[in-house]
Amino acid sequence: MPRTISYSVVSSTQEVAVRLAKEGAPHGTAVTAESQLLGRGREGRTWVSPKGGLYTSVVLRPEPTAFPLLSLAVGLELKRTLSPLAPKARVVVKWPNDLLLAPAEGTTAPRKTGGVLTDIVTRPGISAFAVVGVGLNVDCNRNDFPPALQGQVASLQEFSDRSLVPGELGESVVDAVVRACNLVSTPEGREGLPSALQPHLFGVGSEVTVEGTRGTFQGIGQEGEALVQLQGGGPPRSVRAGELSIEVP
Repeated sequence: MPRTISYSVVSSTQEVAVRLAKEGAPHGTAVTAESQLLGRGREGRTWVSPKGGLYTSVVLRPEPTAFPLLSLAVGLELKRTLSPLAPKARVVVKWPNDLLLAPAEGTTAPRKTGGVLTDIVTRPGISAFAVVGVGLNVDCNRNDFPPALQGQVASLQEFSDRSLVPGELGESVVDAVVRACNLVSTPEGREGLPSALQPHLFGVGSEVTVEGTRGTFQGIGQEGEALVQLQGGGPPRSVRAGELSIEVP
């Protein structure tokens, strides 16, 4: 039976989970921590991991057809899981891998409350596997983030009507990751993900800049790519990597 291994402090839950997966840890094995010393984000960036957060990495062993959509599917399932915990805000998914909290009232721009990191590991002689990492600001002190990030982050607790304890959310977060994997492990789930995610995507219909080109963000395609309608017309451009700079009104 899959197990959850919990730490108070760890170098990186992703690092530990990848090692366990290489040693044969079964599908659904999770590593959680209250803080990380060497948390890692997408494209090798540092993921700041102060106390008050929840940091989880889950070993997944689906068919490779599930890999391209895993991060977005996890974002959708986390949105569904976390929304009841923060009724004073709207949880939205920012392509390709962030979770934002948009205040239910006012004009304040959404701020990042979480992120998803998916590592796909292939080794000769064994089946490929994925490790999905989730970092969530549950009840973090904003002053524990670098000054440049303090205005960009938000904790679920800020928008909740009850006390949130990071460790008590671990099981529901792991369950959400496994559900997301199950969703995109079927042809029907993969086909339906773009339309299911569309209402919960941040910035649909907004002006964006990608690789120096301006256009309008339209949503995601069947392989998880961002679709951007360029100002010059023609078919939407498929963006498979990088960042979308979304202009918030």
